[in-house]
Amino acid sequence: MKKDGKQKSKTERKSANESKNIAPDFGMVKNTLKNFGTNLIYVFVPMGTVYLFMLFAIFIFASSAVQNLTGTLTKITETVGASIEQSSASVEEFLAYAFGRIDQGGNLLETLKNMLDITWLRETLKGFFDTLSMSTEGFDAQINGIVSAFFDEMKVDVGIAMTLVVLGVWAANSVTRYVLRRRTARRGIKNFLIAHTLVPLVQSVVVFVAGILFALIKWFAILALLGAVAFWAIVSLMNSYMIYCGKDVELTLNDVITPRNIISDILVGLMVLGIDIALFVGLWFIQPILSVLIIVPFLIYSVNIIDLGTDSYVMGLVNIVKNSAVSKASGDVA
Repeated sequence: MKKDGKQKSKTERKSANESKNIAPDFGMVKNTLKNFGTNLIYVFVPMGTVYLFMLFAIFIFASSAVQNLTGTLTKITETVGASIEQSSASVEEFLAYAFGRIDQGGNLLETLKNMLDITWLRETLKGFFDTLSMSTEGFDAQINGIVSAFFDEMKVDVGIAMTLVVLGVWAANSVTRYVLRRRTARRGIKNFLIAHTLVPLVQSVVVFVAGILFALIKWFAILALLGAVAFWAIVSLMNSYMIYCGKDVELTLNDVITPRNIISDILVGLMVLGIDIALFVGLWFIQPILSVLIIVPFLIYSVNIIDLGTDSYVMGLVNIVKNSAVSKASGDVA
């Protein structure tokens, strides 16, 4: 009995010393980087999902924009036509003046060349609308109203397109998370919602904002991302604990979220982030738009690989605790 008490005390002291250890767990780092390379084929999962939603967004935006533009031009044409009927004398007088300025000289080709001159066209068009504005009551207000309505509709279209892109990032993150965890994540509605719905939603917002910050190429963006990595480490450990540590496992949240584990996760995150930044910078010199299109799927893949590494570590802790419990039970029976 006394021997068991000493053994228990020794285990508690060892656990306490380990919890105070802040040196990175390079086994976790090595395992995560290995997963990053061996699972790289899965980067095409978020890439395909994001691009599919982007195609939907572009198609819907283009269709709506063309429809809005057509309707706007029709309204402007009808307004101009009605104004011309109301002020036909003024319009005829102006057109006579405008075409009278062209030196025809009996040469048809020269006349056509003068009529196609940009300066003449711009001045004639401006004078034409100025004539309608002065000779037709409320003409300016009608045109301004039509143009304002067009831009208001365009803002709505842009909002819908951006929403689809954000949903695409969320869907890509959720699908990638499921593909990488389909053989390890525990079953159950609560765990499914945590692992594949709630967490990916938060991750998607972070990834989307990170992609925008990358595009800005500002130092504050890099600092913000480094801060996000530190916060991410805690969230990742907490998420893994909620999924893999059930009531039958004698592990507390404090056993998982330790300084050592947080620093290990931060180190892994910085390494993976460095790979993503290097890829982004290299692609930026080739084509800036291409770099943004590729870095977003890579960010989605990266954050899920980091979480996968955390999962592996927490699952290892769970197995150790379960094996210890089995060994203890066997010893008690003996």
